[in-house]
Amino acid sequence: AEKNEIKLNKPTLKVPQRGKRFTRNIAGRPADGYYKRPDGVAEDENFWMKVQADSDSTSLFLYDRTRTCTFVMLPQDLGFHELLEKVRAEKGAMGQKCHIEAKFDKDGDCRVYPSTATLRKW
Repeated sequence: AEKNEIKLNKPTLKVPQRGKRFTRNIAGRPADGYYKRPDGVAEDENFWMKVQADSDSTSLFLYDRTRTCTFVMLPQDLGFHELLEKVRAEKGAMGQKCHIEAKFDKDGDCRVYPSTATLRKW
């Protein structure tokens, strides 16, 4: 594993009811999202993901620019607390969002790099 890499576990729970405001069926996508490599991104190719936190820190919504990769993380998910800490540190976004680099490996696992957290335009 690369330095500061977190291999995320595949989401196992549906989006909690109060988290649905993040995923209100974006462009016909199911509310529980797609945990998969985004369209146009190769295996092991880094891409940017936006990480948004809800106000009470009970879920994180992650998605790529095309929104073909969208999923929710809950506090019990591996990497949740590290990513939440990065989101809360971004004062320019009032601690509600940040962007991180990520990639999907050959096994279909998403790997994120919290040290890359920043605010950026798509």
